[in-house]
Amino acid sequence: VALLLLADLVIYGLAVAPWSNRMAEAEAQVRTAETQLAETRRSHKTAALADEVRVSTDRGLRYFYGEVLPEGLPEARSLLSPFLETLADDAGLVLERRNNVLEREAGNLLTRLSTTMVLSGDYQSIRHLIFTLETSGEFILIEEIVLGQADESSGRLVLTLSASTYFREEVGI
Repeated sequence: VALLLLADLVIYGLAVAPWSNRMAEAEAQVRTAETQLAETRRSHKTAALADEVRVSTDRGLRYFYGEVLPEGLPEARSLLSPFLETLADDAGLVLERRNNVLEREAGNLLTRLSTTMVLSGDYQSIRHLIFTLETSGEFILIEEIVLGQADESSGRLVLTLSASTYFREEVGI
């Protein structure tokens, strides 16, 4: 019996114990691998969402540059000058003077064309012009509105309107 017990202890010490230790190590490696897999899946999901956002943003920028912004300086000029003058004329306002300024910033993809118009007319005509400009589909930003009275006797108002648009210049221009 002692010999069998001694043989069992030897077998246990040489075969079972190392095998049990290897099983415990293997189970720990499996748990570590499962944790790493879960973390990798979360990272992949985050990366996939970031890619979707990037694709959506790229699509939005392409639409904005291609469909919303004027295509170049000539289109931007025709958008600000004749378009605003036509709106002012349709509203019954008189154009006193106009000034255009082109602003290019180094490192910026967009160029800004701004105009300042001095118009005169009655209050309802001024409201009509601003409403029409704000609801038009054109990419024109109203930057400043200054309203004053021309003189006491006429009752006419003077509107100084500063507006701008942006356009993307081709590389090398």
